Amino acid sequence: MADLCERCVKIPRPIHFRRSSHFPSRSIGMKAQIEARKEGCPFCRLIYNAVFNNPIQYRVADESRIGVIWNGEYYYFSTGHGEELGIKIAVIQEEDAAPSPANYARPVTGRQVDIGRVQSWLDLCREHHRQGSALQQMLDVEAPGSGRGPLWSLPARVIDTQEACVVVADSDTRYVTLSYVWGQAAQYKLLSANKSKLMTPGFLSSIQGQLPRTIRDAMDVVRGLGLRYLWVDALCIVQDDADDRDKEISRMDAIYEGSVFTLVAASGTHADAGLAALHARHDGPDFIETIWPGVRMTALHDVQDILGSAKYGTRGWTFQEQILSSRILVFTDRMVYFHCHDCTWSEDSKADETPRQRTKIGGPRTVAPVVELAENSWMLYSTYLEQYSQRELTDEGDRVSAMMGILQRIRRKLQCRLVHGLLDDAFEWSLHFDVDSCQRTPLFPSYSWAGWKGRVSMEWPNGMELEPDDWDSDETGDASETLGSRGGSDSAATELVAKSTWIVWYERPPQGEPELITERDSLGERRRHIQGFKKALFTNRARLKNCNLQPTQPTLHLGHLQTQLPRHYSVLQFWTISVKLRLATFGVASAHLVNLLDRHGNWCGQLRLPDDQKIQPGSTAELIVLSATRVNHFLVESPHMFTGVEQQQIDWKDTGLPEYYRVMWIQRHGEDNLSERVAVGEIHHSALRRPVEGRVEWKEIILT
Repeated sequence: MADLCERCVKIPRPIHFRRSSHFPSRSIGMKAQIEARKEGCPFCRLIYNAVFNNPIQYRVADESRIGVIWNGEYYYFSTGHGEELGIKIAVIQEEDAAPSPANYARPVTGRQVDIGRVQSWLDLCREHHRQGSALQQMLDVEAPGSGRGPLWSLPARVIDTQEACVVVADSDTRYVTLSYVWGQAAQYKLLSANKSKLMTPGFLSSIQGQLPRTIRDAMDVVRGLGLRYLWVDALCIVQDDADDRDKEISRMDAIYEGSVFTLVAASGTHADAGLAALHARHDGPDFIETIWPGVRMTALHDVQDILGSAKYGTRGWTFQEQILSSRILVFTDRMVYFHCHDCTWSEDSKADETPRQRTKIGGPRTVAPVVELAENSWMLYSTYLEQYSQRELTDEGDRVSAMMGILQRIRRKLQCRLVHGLLDDAFEWSLHFDVDSCQRTPLFPSYSWAGWKGRVSMEWPNGMELEPDDWDSDETGDASETLGSRGGSDSAATELVAKSTWIVWYERPPQGEPELITERDSLGERRRHIQGFKKALFTNRARLKNCNLQPTQPTLHLGHLQTQLPRHYSVLQFWTISVKLRLATFGVASAHLVNLLDRHGNWCGQLRLPDDQKIQPGSTAELIVLSATRVNHFLVESPHMFTGVEQQQIDWKDTGLPEYYRVMWIQRHGEDNLSERVAVGEIHHSALRRPVEGRVEWKEIILT
């Protein structure tokens, strides 16, 4: 056994520490230093392979110093630049050694996955853990196995793995869902023409060679665990029947939450890759080293890091399949992992020996505050949307469909409806998202996040955004009386957002007349609030004395414009303030901002641009005003800051009304009165007094 290097020899042995013991981080060095010592030092070799030489691409800067910390059960890492490493270095429990808190890992034996161990995980979970997904537990819906709640909905069809055919699901069907990457492999699909054949007993056996290997392996796992039914999208949804497809997609949340577990095929890049570890584990580095005499240690990786580094973790459809599942069983090339709402277990970890204790595989990491759906559905929506939007889709027409299960669950919680993936419960805020690319997906409107490629981010109202007591006046009315009160932070946010705007939103389908988006806008109290708010903001403060602010009804007959409307999605039709301001370059290019100037050349606001958006300094931009707010995101150049920018401090007189407006930069379609979104931002209210061109207008907008 090789000796430890001068750095690692200072790391205390696990047997010298009880479970509650801790010691400060011991620096091992930077990547180059660890690499130089790894041939002679087993601990450096284990650390180097775990962090830098494995399929998981951890983002650790070469100059970042790696530190090792013992928490009483295992070692984990600290890094000089704050990178998060979901890795544990744990002691392997030897067969002839007495168990201790430090014996956290176990060697993976056998050439194939132990189905018996998998069965024990399912049994332990049913006995000791909360049932259902995290999303489901936030709703008043019974968990699987305890009856069907009011929102419960079975899939229309499942595969009977014993009869080798597709069958209609009934109320007692216990089924497994499959989550996998289709890729470029040939995929046998359920179609209207072959539906009767697929529902004939034995038919799947007769075409076994035409089924992707992943589906065949999944059927074997289901049978091996003593179950019978399997749900696979390609074979359980009629792929050429739009009505059947829409119906099944709309209840995707219930389909995945209602399954016994979801089988995740995490290896390979296509449907024919199979569940490799089911037949023969792939050879690879063992990450096992003898650090001290009789003490062997190994690296354990977080299952989320494993999924994120695989092709599976980049695909759009698989995102909601993970989120919505009550339990997932993850097959990789080398082993299998189990994850539920309470625990994560794996073949190389002994965490399953304490099933009542909440556990995860991988080291501690900085975790954002837990988002409780019952308390803040908006934050959950924006968090999931940002994660999902960075994934890839083969068909861009699936942008909303692949997220529909999560959207439906949040929509039901808020008791609202969806408009191309936007929540109508706080519609003004749904529109105010940021994108990192100006590439459009023309199958969806520009006002929806689905109409843009790349990462989408947005913020939602909080206590700092709106202070209703300061807004209450004889002119604006009392929001609590005007808008009603349902209790809870979701309801409070909805009421405050409604109070911050004057826009009455209409959705106009490709054929038909405009329809009111939000029912509250039909209430007389709401209409009176809107008129009072417009008077306070625009007539009195902005001094728009000659501007007719009365119209809110959409134009029903558009004449020649009717033929110019998109045929595959609806447009928004509404009245609001339009102002033209001048674009000016922001000094720090990496900030992706553009300054706004009034007619006197005074700075009055900023827009947040997509990373690849180009502007022409000095040109004029038309901005439409969406809502009022007390918070801005204005930045100024600051050479003293690492990012080159810092929050701008503005000392403007507080008038009791919100100082800023949320705005959208729009561009017209030629001579037509149709507009597209370009970017969003904020302006100071004084900008309405000094437009660059013409006057501030109250005008009808048709947003495509």
